[in-house]
Amino acid sequence: MSMERVSVRANTKAMYRRSLFWPTMCIITLFGIADANPLFLILALSGAMLAWFVSVRSNQPLPRFLINVCLILVLSIAALVMLQVGVGVSTFAIFAAMLLVVKLFDLHTPRDDGQVLLLLVSLVIASVLTSNSLMTGFLLLITAILLLRAVTRFHMYAAANQAGENSLLVGITQRGFVDLRSTQIAT
Repeated sequence: MSMERVSVRANTKAMYRRSLFWPTMCIITLFGIADANPLFLILALSGAMLAWFVSVRSNQPLPRFLINVCLILVLSIAALVMLQVGVGVSTFAIFAAMLLVVKLFDLHTPRDDGQVLLLLVSLVIASVLTSNSLMTGFLLLITAILLLRAVTRFHMYAAANQAGENSLLVGITQRGFVDLRSTQIAT
């Protein structure tokens, strides 16, 4: 595999991961404000920031054993809360946020990154279902733009990763130089 193909995949992954930070933080804030739950907001933001700086930014996922233990804890907590409170939008969103934090510690493949985006979208939907205030609408506008940017870059990253050895990028680079910085305009 040539260094050029590896660097293109690494560049798209780095661009995507950088564009994922702000939507994650804004969407957690969006639901915390929509649900009027400051404890959720503080705990979820703290967990996401910890996951970001420990695992995502350094590109060092936690070992599978720790991820499985965390998932069992999340499922246990969710089951207890659902038995006590019942099933509702807030309960589901808190469960999705806990899964999001665990998933941020476990980003191995583009499929994992797609799951993070799906969890973010479910938190956006829960926010809209929970509150229709002006502040929620304003934050929704900001997060929609940031999330669209992250989804666009995710598609570039997934395509570059899937191309692998049979790279479309080889054909592109043979026909002409493609600079990934030009995608800054589109996203």
